Amino acid sequence: MVPVGVILAGPIVARRVAALAPPTPRLHVTAAALVPLVAPVMLVLNPTSFGVGWEPAHFPEAAVRFVEREKPAGQMYNFLDYGGYLSWRLFPRHLVLVDGRSGWVHDGALLARCHASLRDPAAFETLVAEHDLQWAVVRAKPLEPFGLPIATSPQWTMVYLDEVSAIYVRRGGANGALAVGGYRVLRHLTAPPLAVHAAMSGSASPVDLDHDARLALKHAPTDARAWFFEAAAALALRDPGRLSRAVAQLDQLAPGHPLIPVLQSAIPTPRPQLSE
Repeated sequence: MVPVGVILAGPIVARRVAALAPPTPRLHVTAAALVPLVAPVMLVLNPTSFGVGWEPAHFPEAAVRFVEREKPAGQMYNFLDYGGYLSWRLFPRHLVLVDGRSGWVHDGALLARCHASLRDPAAFETLVAEHDLQWAVVRAKPLEPFGLPIATSPQWTMVYLDEVSAIYVRRGGANGALAVGGYRVLRHLTAPPLAVHAAMSGSASPVDLDHDARLALKHAPTDARAWFFEAAAALALRDPGRLSRAVAQLDQLAPGHPLIPVLQSAIPTPRPQLSE
């Protein structure tokens, strides 16, 4: 509610501080010039895309379509900020655990436990046991730490990943069949350097990396993270053609990323053919 409060308080504050800035021609020109700058500043500071509907960079719309298609069973665990959107899109078939109605509907203790569950495995496992949670929608933007307990738990399998969100299901639970086809070694918190290191060091199975990379590209074909996973799989399988294609995509999706030169150096240079 902070943005709403700022909008409501703006006129009141402006009247009270008006005496500090007497109206002058220069002030009028400056104020008028600031109005058309609002839109470009918002685009720079808060990247968005053009189009109609909800901003796909902020809401788990693609994950919702996956849920509608796969129909996971049982109670959902969800990232709190996604609760309202998930309720709007999935109710009444699926009920969220918590949403933004923090002061009106949900118990304060539950909200505190949900916040703790983002990083504390014990808090997460307590919620799982108490509410018999069977699947989860978590925030999965790169470089964000949310969802550590579920990402590191061997009891949960990631079955969907895109630029915004990830979906997990419990192994052997109501969605065991869905878990079988899920990710094997990668998680939403797997940073691209870790995936590449696993490929180069042999600490992850090439077959498993290949499976996960293909799944990542299926879910999010324009996501740079998915193409880093694809590059890791190509390294593990020693497939230079596949690695070259992945690097070419990364040059477009993540130009200047420090990992790209590392991948480029792993592409073998063609040997010159000797003429007879």
